[in-house]
Amino acid sequence: MIDRVIARNVASRLLAKILSYGLGLTASVMLVRYLGVERLGQFHYASTFASLFGLLASLGLPILLTRDAARDKTSAGSALGAVMVLQGALSLLSLVLIVVSGVLFNPPELALPIAILGVGVAVHALATPSVAVLNAFERMDISAAIDVGGTLLRVALILVAIRLGLDLVGLVLVLALSPIAYLVATRLAADRCATRPRIDVNVARLRALLVSTVPFALMVVFNNLYFRIDIIMLEKMRGDAAVGVYSAAYKFVDALLLIGSNIAGVLYPRMAALSGPDPRELRRTVETAFRFMAALGVPSASAMTILAPWLVPSLFGEGFGASVLALQVLIWAIALMFMYMPLVHCLNAIGREWQWVLVLILNTAINIGLNFVLIPWYGTVGAAASTVLCEGAGLVLVAWVVRRVGPVGYVRTLARVLVASALMSVVLSSFHEIGVVTAVTLAAATYVGALYGLRILTVQERTALLGWFRSLGAHGVAR
Repeated sequence: MIDRVIARNVASRLLAKILSYGLGLTASVMLVRYLGVERLGQFHYASTFASLFGLLASLGLPILLTRDAARDKTSAGSALGAVMVLQGALSLLSLVLIVVSGVLFNPPELALPIAILGVGVAVHALATPSVAVLNAFERMDISAAIDVGGTLLRVALILVAIRLGLDLVGLVLVLALSPIAYLVATRLAADRCATRPRIDVNVARLRALLVSTVPFALMVVFNNLYFRIDIIMLEKMRGDAAVGVYSAAYKFVDALLLIGSNIAGVLYPRMAALSGPDPRELRRTVETAFRFMAALGVPSASAMTILAPWLVPSLFGEGFGASVLALQVLIWAIALMFMYMPLVHCLNAIGREWQWVLVLILNTAINIGLNFVLIPWYGTVGAAASTVLCEGAGLVLVAWVVRRVGPVGYVRTLARVLVASALMSVVLSSFHEIGVVTAVTLAAATYVGALYGLRILTVQERTALLGWFRSLGAHGVAR
């Protein structure tokens, strides 16, 4: 039953992200073509600015709630109620800060879009406790279904905005409907499938909760600062056009990052539950997760590097030709992120979140320093290179910290995945001669065959995967 739950959650999240990626990419292509380089830069800058100053809206409370509720489901309702009280106050405070900072630090034409986007940030934050408790109860299939519905709504709203020919203000105003619908859907789902909140405004408990969430708050702040500071620095050093070029490259990275983080996140509640009674089982879970994530991340980066010269102009137009090299560099951050995601979840699950916070702080400082040096000389490619270098350092540091859980076969796994990816890349590089669809199909078959031949997956895992997919298919037919 445990394996079936994991399979259901992984399959539902993966399917949801594939659907969301396809729909979202279609909408993004239309939006990129509609806005153009300059207005796309303004839109992405305003979105980044609002999300950056909206970090106060969560303070890492959902991460803490997921861990605590997974460890003790009997008290999940009271924990949910306490987090919702704090979340409401923090969301209101973050909205005020976004509006004020948007007026003070930006030109008038961007202040109003930033304020409207701030409303969306605050409303979305109100939904995160419900999602956290669904995850704690391992009902990620429900949250995945809501994500797909939210993506469909966002695509529809973008189409409406394009159809009406709305300007930047009109676009963000229409898109503000999406987080409102998301809040309603998640709240109803959590009540039905997890637990209802028990609201009790206990000052002492709220204060203790705030103290416990400090490392998670710092984690959220520095994680978002780390990922978004390059956009801010590019805008200030190179202007809106550079941000537009970089944003087009980042569309692919964001999509893959969402897929990877959602797959890896499935195991976070399970790791929290295993953190006390059975450390050996926790180590096996971490090692398995690392192998699976490496087997996804490295070939994804390899394929995107090869296909970027065809993919970027095909989707975004020849005006975004400068995005190709930025994407070819930046995409390797995905391979590194995929590998350390399960390791970070392990640290959070076993109560060593401060160690990950220290790694994040160090990486953020290095990223800012490298951006100051590389962006003036190399522009978007410099920003991309800075991110990749920092991700490599982050992987080494996190792997070193997690070693206390037990030996994990990092080198053995990575060597086999690199060999399989190299074989796949040889086939894929012939796409100009045999066509993209044929090359991708043959490359995928080559990679899967290499996975089996190099025994990256154990016999038990291969058998379990086949059984999971058969059971999922039978379940789908029965429904």
